[in-house]
Amino acid sequence: MKHIFIINPKAGQGVGELFSEEIEQVCREEKVPYEVYYTQYPGHGEVLAKELGAKGEAARLYACGGDGTLSEVANGILNYPHLELACIPKGTGNDFVRNFPRDFHCIRSQIWGESRAIDLIAYDTGGKKRVFVNMCNIGFDNNVVATTLLLKKKPLIYGTMAYGLSIFIEWIKKRKIILWISRSLEDKEKKSLLMLTVSNGKYCGGGLKGMPHASPWNHQLDVCEIKDISRWTFFKLFPKYVKGLHTEEKKLASVLSYYQQQTLDIESEESDIFFAVDGEIEKAKKIQFKLLSEKIKFSLPQAETSK
Repeated sequence: MKHIFIINPKAGQGVGELFSEEIEQVCREEKVPYEVYYTQYPGHGEVLAKELGAKGEAARLYACGGDGTLSEVANGILNYPHLELACIPKGTGNDFVRNFPRDFHCIRSQIWGESRAIDLIAYDTGGKKRVFVNMCNIGFDNNVVATTLLLKKKPLIYGTMAYGLSIFIEWIKKRKIILWISRSLEDKEKKSLLMLTVSNGKYCGGGLKGMPHASPWNHQLDVCEIKDISRWTFFKLFPKYVKGLHTEEKKLASVLSYYQQQTLDIESEESDIFFAVDGEIEKAKKIQFKLLSEKIKFSLPQAETSK
């Protein structure tokens, strides 16, 4: 099998030449065939993955960047069962790989890792059909992502610092969203929410365990709704949200709803809503979510104990 590294040079604080030199050194030492590509624009990771898939050669594609780069490559390999997805986290949050207790930074462990089929969640906005690997955030969480992207452009504000500042800024603003939510054909309810999350993985924001029961192997959409609560209630809720304890807190049952679905439809009460998909901002008035029947193979690095 060929090992193909798709590097986003703009991920995190920038992926330099030393990383590509490390790839070359390890692959030569392990005597495995490899190639290295660099993305040149947003969405290029998907284009590269499709071009590689069309060659028909079995390969493992390493998305070297953040969750956005991983999502691009995942969309690109969907129709190519001879391709495997892997990830070397080089972004700001790198939340999807947090679901697995392995060393994703070790290239040697990655090369000798084994793949396992994982779930993907499809979303349809009426004009676009795609999948995501980790999470879709609407409302407060999306606003935090958008503000984080803006703050990261400012000097001396990086990674978790930008995310922490964004949480505070959005806590002050506290903007609600009005959504029609359909859990089935017969069920449609209008709700005023602070945030809505549809998830395949547990983590967001660089390690916040916002979706503690989610798993890319549970064959479900995990959904969390939080009502338009007061700033004080949010302040009390947040520490539990960070640790993934919020769904077990009985006192929060009146403001928080966590459930699992195969499909979910949402529609904005008024204009388009912004939402973050694997850390990338999009907008739409309606979104249909469903568990994708097709799986992709995701490579887990070799565990240290098995070496």
